[in-house]
Amino acid sequence: MKTNVFIIMVALILALAALAVFFWWLYRREYNRRWDEISNAFTAEKEAKSLISDKDKLLDQQDSFIWQLITKQEKMQDRLSDLLCPTSNHVWKDGKCIKCGRSQG
Repeated sequence: MKTNVFIIMVALILALAALAVFFWWLYRREYNRRWDEISNAFTAEKEAKSLISDKDKLLDQQDSFIWQLITKQEKMQDRLSDLLCPTSNHVWKDGKCIKCGRSQG
Protein backbone atom coordinates (compact mmCIF):
# COMPACT_ATOMS: atom_id res chain seq x y z
CA MET A 1 0.00 0.00 0.00
CA LYS A 2 2.74 2.44 0.93
CA THR A 3 4.56 1.50 -2.28
CA ASN A 4 1.54 2.44 -4.41
CA VAL A 5 1.24 5.82 -2.66
CA PHE A 6 4.98 6.39 -3.11
CA ILE A 7 4.76 5.58 -6.84
CA ILE A 8 1.76 7.89 -7.25
CA MET A 9 3.60 10.70 -5.41
CA VAL A 10 6.72 10.26 -7.56
CA ALA A 11 4.58 10.24 -10.73
CA LEU A 12 2.77 13.37 -9.56
CA ILE A 13 6.05 15.14 -8.77
CA LEU A 14 7.46 14.18 -12.20
CA ALA A 15 4.29 15.39 -13.92
CA LEU A 16 4.47 18.70 -12.06
CA ALA A 17 8.15 19.07 -12.95
CA ALA A 18 7.37 18.33 -16.62
CA LEU A 19 4.55 20.88 -16.52
CA ALA A 20 6.88 23.48 -14.97
CA VAL A 21 9.48 22.84 -17.70
CA PHE A 22 6.78 23.10 -20.37
CA PHE A 23 5.51 26.43 -18.97
CA TRP A 24 9.08 27.74 -18.74
CA TRP A 25 9.62 26.76 -22.40
CA LEU A 26 6.40 28.60 -23.41
CA TYR A 27 7.48 31.67 -21.46
CA ARG A 28 10.94 31.75 -23.09
CA ARG A 29 9.43 31.30 -26.55
CA GLU A 30 7.02 34.21 -26.00
CA TYR A 31 9.80 36.33 -24.46
CA ASN A 32 12.06 35.73 -27.48
CA ARG A 33 9.19 36.45 -29.89
CA ARG A 34 8.49 39.80 -28.19
CA TRP A 35 12.19 40.63 -28.13
CA ASP A 36 12.39 39.93 -31.87
CA GLU A 37 9.37 42.18 -32.51
CA ILE A 38 10.94 45.02 -30.53
CA SER A 39 14.25 44.53 -32.32
CA ASN A 40 12.55 44.54 -35.72
CA ALA A 41 10.61 47.69 -34.81
CA PHE A 42 13.79 49.50 -33.79
CA THR A 43 15.51 48.38 -37.00
CA ALA A 44 12.58 49.60 -39.10
CA GLU A 45 12.55 52.92 -37.26
CA LYS A 46 16.29 53.33 -37.79
CA GLU A 47 15.91 52.59 -41.52
CA ALA A 48 13.02 55.04 -41.78
CA LYS A 49 15.09 57.79 -40.13
CA SER A 50 17.93 57.00 -42.52
CA LEU A 51 15.60 57.24 -45.53
CA ILE A 52 14.19 60.55 -44.28
CA SER A 53 17.71 61.86 -43.80
CA ASP A 54 18.67 60.71 -47.32
CA LYS A 55 15.53 62.37 -48.71
CA ASP A 56 16.40 65.64 -46.95
CA LYS A 57 19.93 65.51 -48.36
CA LEU A 58 18.57 64.90 -51.86
CA LEU A 59 16.14 67.80 -51.51
CA ASP A 60 18.96 70.07 -50.37
CA GLN A 61 21.06 68.98 -53.35
CA GLN A 62 18.11 69.54 -55.66
CA ASP A 63 17.53 73.04 -54.26
CA SER A 64 21.22 73.84 -54.66
CA PHE A 65 21.17 72.58 -58.25
CA ILE A 66 18.05 74.65 -59.06
CA TRP A 67 19.67 77.81 -57.67
CA GLN A 68 22.81 77.10 -59.72
CA LEU A 69 20.66 76.78 -62.83
CA ILE A 70 18.81 80.01 -62.06
CA THR A 71 22.09 81.85 -61.53
CA LYS A 72 23.52 80.45 -64.74
CA GLN A 73 20.35 81.41 -66.64
CA GLU A 74 20.53 84.96 -65.28
CA LYS A 75 24.18 85.25 -66.35
CA MET A 76 23.35 83.92 -69.80
CA GLN A 77 20.41 86.35 -70.06
CA ASP A 78 22.71 89.25 -69.09
CA ARG A 79 25.22 88.18 -71.73
CA LEU A 80 22.51 87.86 -74.40
CA SER A 81 21.15 91.24 -73.38
CA ASP A 82 24.64 92.76 -73.70
CA LEU A 83 25.00 91.27 -77.18
CA LEU A 84 21.54 92.12 -78.53
CA CYS A 85 20.94 95.40 -76.69
CA PRO A 86 24.49 96.77 -76.16
CA THR A 87 23.43 100.32 -75.34
CA SER A 88 20.54 99.20 -73.13
CA ASN A 89 18.06 100.35 -75.74
CA HIS A 90 15.49 97.74 -74.79
CA VAL A 91 12.10 97.71 -76.42
CA TRP A 92 9.73 96.68 -73.64
CA LYS A 93 6.42 95.03 -74.34
CA ASP A 94 4.38 93.42 -71.53
CA GLY A 95 7.42 93.48 -69.22
CA LYS A 96 9.83 91.78 -71.69
CA CYS A 97 12.33 93.16 -74.14
CA ILE A 98 11.33 92.28 -77.69
CA LYS A 99 14.96 92.17 -78.85
CA CYS A 100 16.74 90.11 -76.17
CA GLY A 101 13.94 88.60 -74.07
CA ARG A 102 15.06 90.17 -70.80
CA SER A 103 12.38 90.63 -68.14
CA GLN A 104 11.79 94.11 -66.87
CA GLY A 105 12.37 94.66 -63.20
